[in-house]
Amino acid sequence: MLSRLHELIKAKNILILGFGREGRSTLNRILEVGDAASITIADGNEALTLPAAMEITTLSGEKKSVSSEEIKLLAGAHYMDSLENYDVVFKSPGVVLPKAADEYTCLITSQTEVFFEAYREQIIGITGPVACGKSTLGRSFLCEYPYEGHLTYGDRELSSCTEQERSRLIGYLGHDPELLGDSIRNNVLLGDDSDVWTWLRAVCFDEEGREDTVVGNSGVRLSGGQAARLALARMLCHGKPVMILDDPFSALDRSTEKQVFEHLKELSKDRIVFLISHRLYLFPEFDQVIWMEHGTGTCSTHEKLMAENKQYAELYHAQAAEKESANDAEEMQKKECGAENKASGEIRKNRRSSSDGNENSRERRKKQ
Repeated sequence: MLSRLHELIKAKNILILGFGREGRSTLNRILEVGDAASITIADGNEALTLPAAMEITTLSGEKKSVSSEEIKLLAGAHYMDSLENYDVVFKSPGVVLPKAADEYTCLITSQTEVFFEAYREQIIGITGPVACGKSTLGRSFLCEYPYEGHLTYGDRELSSCTEQERSRLIGYLGHDPELLGDSIRNNVLLGDDSDVWTWLRAVCFDEEGREDTVVGNSGVRLSGGQAARLALARMLCHGKPVMILDDPFSALDRSTEKQVFEHLKELSKDRIVFLISHRLYLFPEFDQVIWMEHGTGTCSTHEKLMAENKQYAELYHAQAAEKESANDAEEMQKKECGAENKASGEIRKNRRSSSDGNENSRERRKKQ
């Protein structure tokens, strides 16, 4: 866990908002890990001071003293004027950020031993072995599961938001999307008056039915892939600032998956997208990757995980080999089909030649 925190704060300018119990606990961890470029504490009390040497308790239980010279103090009334100067912000419950803080700290969290930060226009992949906690992490954004630490969007702790407030911030698409027993159009627009074909084209659904086609209760008249794409079209139509997509491409072939992903990138430029998947085909294109294992996670990039995480690298290489084999099989099938078509053409040509020859023979006999 400490190594993940180290990666988050290394050479970064850190701001801790609020210096109650949570703020002191955060400071303890940061000081134990070390390597932050600077640490600033902001509190509402302008008279806030630290002793010349304060004692901290490390996660291992060891007590040690830290000089206050390592730490800069900032009056809470003034921190918002220079918020953009900080790379990472840790916020204690009850601390309210200015609205403009969304530009710098769209989402910063230390959730159950997973440390990550995400910003608008980023797509973050979440993957790992079976039953490692991928979906649990995704549903934590909905506060369906209790979490430790902080899960914040801008100035709001998600657990402190009402259900309606969270629904305006978080969009979630799960394994079994709920569809209305209504038309394709109504399932996507839900009463909006936008052009339904914009969203159907985005998920490659524009050639698979008319907009007034009724899908049946829970989409019973659709295939699994069609139902998933229709639900994704609805998600894009009513996009929220943070979108959680849990295995949205599992029922799609690779070609369709690639097309839909390109459209997703284009249509979610002002949002944060968390994409949970066991298929790593697209992960090199993600801004960050969270590798989950045994309820904990490592947040990094695809390139770093390939170099430092053996399991991730093995899984990616195995899937890449499967893709290459599938491509070879497809190419072989095309060649076989081409050879069969050529052979069929030759047979038809010979038959025509034979038929023409027989016709000529009959003509000659008639003349004789």
